[in-house]
Amino acid sequence: MDLAEIDENGNGLQFFGKTKVERLEKIEGQPNVYLLQTTIECERPNQAVPKAGQFYLIRSAKSAVHYNRPISVYHSEEWKSNEGKKKILVQFMILEKGRGTGELCHMTLWDDISIIGPLGTPWPLDRISVE
Repeated sequence: MDLAEIDENGNGLQFFGKTKVERLEKIEGQPNVYLLQTTIECERPNQAVPKAGQFYLIRSAKSAVHYNRPISVYHSEEWKSNEGKKKILVQFMILEKGRGTGELCHMTLWDDISIIGPLGTPWPLDRISVE
């Protein structure tokens, strides 16, 4: 699975392949909103962690839907395994709206998901104001 395309700064297409659903839960008080979590094992140590404003193309590996759904990164963090491999935990907030997102929201733990990303331009943090 060496399809990642990364420049010298660690930017670019970070992951293209399958990973597992590690957490999937309905958000309390929010109709049809779910949190999906997975961990990506990096192929190279210079791979960048996805940021706000970026998204992945996601679908269930056993999906009847032909196209991946663009789902924004809700949260991500980097960590190292006991073997020293760089890993990235990625969380997605998904609104169940149609057939594709419905499949994603009703998967079970450890099901395979197909993901490509991160895609899109990260938001410049110096331009975000919180008031």
